[in-house]
Amino acid sequence: MVSSRARHFLRLRSLRSPRLRRLSPASSDLGGRRRGLRWRPIACLLCLLGLAPAAAAEEKEWTVAATPAFSLLRVGDRMAWGGGAGVDLGWGLTDAVTLRATGALTGQAVGSGDGQPSGAVLAWFAGVGVTYAIDIVRVVPYFDFALGYEGLRRPIAGGSATDHELGLEAGIGVDYLVSRRLAVGAVVRYHGALTAITELPLDLYVGPRIAIHFGGG
Repeated sequence: MVSSRARHFLRLRSLRSPRLRRLSPASSDLGGRRRGLRWRPIACLLCLLGLAPAAAAEEKEWTVAATPAFSLLRVGDRMAWGGGAGVDLGWGLTDAVTLRATGALTGQAVGSGDGQPSGAVLAWFAGVGVTYAIDIVRVVPYFDFALGYEGLRRPIAGGSATDHELGLEAGIGVDYLVSRRLAVGAVVRYHGALTAITELPLDLYVGPRIAIHFGGG
């Protein structure tokens, strides 16, 4: 005869057996429900990603953007603070690469120094370049690069002087797609003279950006 302790041991062993657990409908249903609950958040996320509109500009799509900006400019050893605005007109070469015409104008107030008087400083840039965007559903980080013309009008004793240079623009920003045609974001851009690229003269502006998309394939 089998003792009660032995019967209890055999019963526990049978419950732990993988083969018997697979044969148990209740255990199978419970495991299925657990697996379903585990994958449900991922399935919901995939559905949301599928429903969200593409964020990056499409091929042959036009983009018009404006950026009211805070600016920081170095004039010799003096720092000038001010503000201005930038505008962009882009045309999508591909979903990720946009050909861009860009312009910016800022005004700053500079103090006296370096033997020069205080006064207003105007800086501007106009050029053409490209923007490379990384599509992350509604959020679009991007990188800017452009070559063009850079100008600076600064006060001097007895009047003002205007400098003209071949310049470059480098920037980084991010847009958030509010709708299929409207995006908002922020951008930081740097302007420098090609003739003094190793000196890295400081000409920086940063601000919010609003962009309108239209056209496209």
